[in-house]
Amino acid sequence: MTINSEQFKNNAERQMSMMKEERRELPQGLIVRSMDLQKRDLEILQFLNEMGPATSQLVAAKLFDAIAISKINTRLRVARRRLHLLHQSGFIKKEFCELRNPFYLTTQKGVQALCSHLNHCIHLSHLKNVPEDMVHSLQVIWSRIALENMGLATAWRSERRIGLEDKKDQLRQLNKIQKIYIPDGVYVRSDGAKILFEYEHTQKSQTRIKERSLILTNLVVSMKTHYQGVHIVCANESILARYKPEIRIWDQKIQTFEQLMTDGGINHVWTK
Repeated sequence: MTINSEQFKNNAERQMSMMKEERRELPQGLIVRSMDLQKRDLEILQFLNEMGPATSQLVAAKLFDAIAISKINTRLRVARRRLHLLHQSGFIKKEFCELRNPFYLTTQKGVQALCSHLNHCIHLSHLKNVPEDMVHSLQVIWSRIALENMGLATAWRSERRIGLEDKKDQLRQLNKIQKIYIPDGVYVRSDGAKILFEYEHTQKSQTRIKERSLILTNLVVSMKTHYQGVHIVCANESILARYKPEIRIWDQKIQTFEQLMTDGGINHVWTK
């Protein structure tokens, strides 16, 4: 494959600009040769780099869906084998927390590999610290996979990427209406609409829910080219009941996490 040197230079400059925005250093040395990375390995690295920490169950559900759903253990075994090899080679690291299953993150070396092999993309820097609320983070990823399984989400931007790409536009277009607000995700729906995604798993006062609802409404009304609708997934029926009367955007969807997992064909055992 022939690589256009000018295009590579432009992509490198964009990569540096994005890294500076995030106030993290661009990984040094873009050529990585310590492992013969397969296409699936790069897909795993790209997924972890975009979404943050993920368990082997998430990787299996996202990237090994060609294996029949009835063969869940086979999916997991294949995913864990690839994760183990990537971990051994230093492309990802394995962490443990209070959750039952370990989770994986890209390392600096993993981001270097992405920069080397997929130089047409803008890659985020590796995470140095894991999210404080791991349950929330993992449920957002499960929601993405469910939406993709249903064919409703054709593209996804993570919270980290939205923070890099939309912050300046929010500052300019919100025009002091409200502070910058970075949602849990933005996905492109099958009809082309860009949908703000929020996962809510803790009970909040009605006042706070009203404030959050107004923020989301302002984003859709004031930034129509960026966001055209809102999708809120709630951990339970109680939270959903508080949100429903507050969201007054015509293009909206509010549902429970359990319903989304059922619609998306996700085995509930995996999400625990």
